[in-house]
Amino acid sequence: MEFLGDAWSTIIIQPMVNSLLLLYWVFFSNFGLAIIAFTMLVRLVMVPLTIKQSRQIKAMNGLQPLMKQLQEKYKNDRQRVSQETMKLYKEHGVNPLGCLGPMFIQFPIWIGLFQAIRQTVPNNPENLVELSGNLYSWLPQVHSIIPINSSFLWMDLALPDPSPFVMPILVGGSMFVMQKMTTMPSVDARQASTNRMMLWMM
Repeated sequence: MEFLGDAWSTIIIQPMVNSLLLLYWVFFSNFGLAIIAFTMLVRLVMVPLTIKQSRQIKAMNGLQPLMKQLQEKYKNDRQRVSQETMKLYKEHGVNPLGCLGPMFIQFPIWIGLFQAIRQTVPNNPENLVELSGNLYSWLPQVHSIIPINSSFLWMDLALPDPSPFVMPILVGGSMFVMQKMTTMPSVDARQASTNRMMLWMM
């Protein structure tokens, strides 16, 4: 278990912490701007996954008329409908779970980002020591800016939000709207169900 923790720290946390601190240095000691820039960079890196997801959704939507025909043709045989549907997917090179894969890949990235942000703004000496253990020795810029100024707008990013409902609602609402905008409507019940699941999971 310790190995997994070390691997997580080395592969995910350390690069993110050092990237955040480097961006903090670039953006004139503004940690809020560093987080925004880093989030945009992460989104940019994940564009291929998003494109792949969109293509899979588009391909599945293109198969809907054929799927509807199958459902009508074998309406009394659900097993046959499933078999023929899978055959249809295979013939057209569509993976019904292909639209979910990129979403699951993004989860550890966003979890890592959250942990990296928390580590980058330590609020006690012990956390500061932990932060120093995650800094790259070959990157002098990140060493020279510790401790960082964690103020951004009305918030101190090192402390819990004094209005604990505002930011989660804003973030959740914006993610919901973005997912709603990028998800194509579907007339097929199964595809619509998948779309709804993706909407709420994101």
